[in-house]
Amino acid sequence: MKTWVAYIKNDNLPVGQASRLPEHSWRRFIPLIGQARRLSYWVGGCKIFSNNGSELKEFSEKRSRFFDNTLKGGDMKKLGYRLGILLMVLCWPAFVWAQVGEDYNLEIEGRYWKPKLDSTVKVVENAIGNEFKLVDDLGFDSQKDTGEVRLQIKFAKKHKFNFSYLPLKWDADKIVTRTIEFSGQTYTVGTRVQSKLELNFYKVGYEYDFLVGKIGFLGGAIDVLVANARVELKAPALAIDEKEDKTIPIPMIGLIGRVYPIKWVNLTAKVSGLPLGSYGHVIEAEASLNVNPIKYVGISGGYRYFETKFQYENNSLNFKLDGPFAALMIRF
Repeated sequence: MKTWVAYIKNDNLPVGQASRLPEHSWRRFIPLIGQARRLSYWVGGCKIFSNNGSELKEFSEKRSRFFDNTLKGGDMKKLGYRLGILLMVLCWPAFVWAQVGEDYNLEIEGRYWKPKLDSTVKVVENAIGNEFKLVDDLGFDSQKDTGEVRLQIKFAKKHKFNFSYLPLKWDADKIVTRTIEFSGQTYTVGTRVQSKLELNFYKVGYEYDFLVGKIGFLGGAIDVLVANARVELKAPALAIDEKEDKTIPIPMIGLIGRVYPIKWVNLTAKVSGLPLGSYGHVIEAEASLNVNPIKYVGISGGYRYFETKFQYENNSLNFKLDGPFAALMIRF
């Protein structure tokens, strides 16, 4: 049976002589000879001979101090450990990234949103009503901190069910600097007006991703937005306490797309709405950057825009919210 002996050059020895290497430091490379060229680059100046003295292979003369010193010390185990750790560090993202993105059945999202309010309202009753601004005239906060809960059920590769709940609330207490007419009541200039606005948005929808690939997807969505609005304007000095409570379902249709530049990061955008012709429109749009450090957890940041414009006879509503958001997603 043919055996092999390995030698390595030693600059301190006379020409033609070499130092014999311990068997455990080279025998594992025998099956790789002629295949692992990069490995032979590392082990510079090493020759392997058969027991009859014939030379099988001479590795590259280019040297790496680290590998030469390791071989001269006969400590291949340390080299193996170091290479193993290096490979684990370099290859770890590939093992993790392959499991993130769209590999889930249930996603729960908690979102923080800081929208800016810009709204004008006009509600006429008995020919009494004028247009006023919620921020400038009633004193509502222009910026609002709010939270939102979202749920997505992925019951097939291309089919998703979505649900979300968004509560919003404003309170104001201001002496008005102009006369405000709202729903048949008049609040004269200099009157103290206590006002409240509560909005609850419930959205349910179905999403179908008609294009799905390794780099993302493109789909369509059909949603129903149920908006419940409670408005109160109270003027104690005038013995006025006007309240309105309305619930309106709004069907919406839209597009959603997602692109993965790398497997654990994606860019997502969605736009949906309802055109109402001369009566106005409803539009909602958002774009986000999503990072998935592990399979079951994702973090997101982006910008969201919501606008409702409505006009019917003498009544009108122009309601707009827009601002940045941050979110945490848990997947199962």
